[in-house]
Amino acid sequence: MRDRRTHGFGRRRARASEPERTGEDLRLSQPDRDLSCEEKAIWREIAQQLHEGVAGVSDRLAFRKLVCLESKSRADRQKETRSN
Repeated sequence: MRDRRTHGFGRRRARASEPERTGEDLRLSQPDRDLSCEEKAIWREIAQQLHEGVAGVSDRLAFRKLVCLESKSRADRQKETRSN
């Protein structure tokens, strides 16, 4: 059995070289101005679910893509529902 005092020590050492979040916490940043009102609402909805310090400025482009993808997905579901 592992000693609880040293548990995780190797994991911390192994993760020491991993990049850290840079810049402002994405949860606190405003959505891009050119997004639609619906996309801005989705931005805020998803950003609210992030844990503190997980996403930063370096993740902004990927986060924006996620927001646009979710917006398209929701629009497609609405079209599907209306056609049935």
